[in-house]
Amino acid sequence: MKKDEDIKKIKELIQKDEIEKALNSLDGLFQDNDSLKEILFQKGRFSNLLRSDRLGVVSPNEANLERNKIRKSVIDLITEWENNRIPKSNQDKLKDFFNQNKIFAFRFFLIATLIVVGFFMTNNYLKTNIDKSKYVQLGNEKYNAEEWKDAIFYYDALAEAEPQNIYFLERKGYCNYGLKRYKQALIDFNKAISIAQIEKFPQLLFYRGNTNYRLEAYDSAIADFNKLLEIQPKHLNATNQRGLSYIGLEKKDEACNDFERVYKFGVPKLKSLAKRNIDKYCK
Repeated sequence: MKKDEDIKKIKELIQKDEIEKALNSLDGLFQDNDSLKEILFQKGRFSNLLRSDRLGVVSPNEANLERNKIRKSVIDLITEWENNRIPKSNQDKLKDFFNQNKIFAFRFFLIATLIVVGFFMTNNYLKTNIDKSKYVQLGNEKYNAEEWKDAIFYYDALAEAEPQNIYFLERKGYCNYGLKRYKQALIDFNKAISIAQIEKFPQLLFYRGNTNYRLEAYDSAIADFNKLLEIQPKHLNATNQRGLSYIGLEKKDEACNDFERVYKFGVPKLKSLAKRNIDKYCK
């Protein structure tokens, strides 16, 4: 039978310690079976182990021990199937269980509740007990290399651990911007600005203004650039971006005034950019 062949292949995966592939194969094999819930539970357990190992919050010995427990659970599940002991209906089994021993059933639910609470406590521990200095270093390396997807993994974890840290929120927002996730970037910048003394972090207004521009929220973008230019009147990048936002609102005169100012006072790179905008929009 094909299912027997599939089980044999899964056993081989387990022997090779390819637990994740074995779980994924079991997931597909038991789609219409009551054992699917157990398989999904083991998959979640394995994912949690990988995340804990990646975050460095478990020792190699603890990781190996948990991995062996998952391996044993998978082997037990396969053995149960091979011995034709997989129940046809978990619902009927639970019904009989409750009828036979209601007190034990209560204890069962109590233990299950404690397990769930323990899971969330562990998950919270993972969020708040990361190696922050290591994550900052790795996040900055990926950020400087413009590897946004890798960088955001570290800044996400850091922002969860320190939700009031403006630096992490700023970096997280910029990564989302780099990935063109503009709505998420706007959420990050909004949160950072809500807790920042904006005079000390004026760049947040520039980032949010650019994000609003990408979302075609031109009025909001102009408001951000206006506020930034009140703090830093010589911020010609903001002046140029405000000009483009005016173009979005079809306010040509205001836009061209901004482009002319950038062309007059900007460094060569900005002059070249302003010249292109003047030729495109102001002739």
